[in-house]
Amino acid sequence: MTEAAESVLNRVVVEIIDLLDMEQLIDHVPINRVVARVDLPAVVDEIDLSGIIREGTKGLGGETLDSARVGLMAMDQWSAGLVDKILRRREPRDLSTSWNRTEPREASSPEVIK
Repeated sequence: MTEAAESVLNRVVVEIIDLLDMEQLIDHVPINRVVARVDLPAVVDEIDLSGIIREGTKGLGGETLDSARVGLMAMDQWSAGLVDKILRRREPRDLSTSWNRTEPREASSPEVIK
């Protein structure tokens, strides 16, 4: 019997809340009094500010390192192409970089210049 009464009461409360104009209700809420009751020092103590800063800078540092690596790889490919032109190599070397961080890089044998 209690469960049936709770179920009916819950449905009635939900229907009443759906009928309310929330904008008008919010206009009547005394925000300054609500904020005054909040224990701000306790809220700030609950926030792991140093952890947030650490995670944020770790992501930024990783992105910066990745950008620098990509730039250095491009410069390496450009300089290898320049050396090939200076040495008048007829066949271009394969300078592609298909390596990524998830797979270990295979050791390549050094190229023999004839």
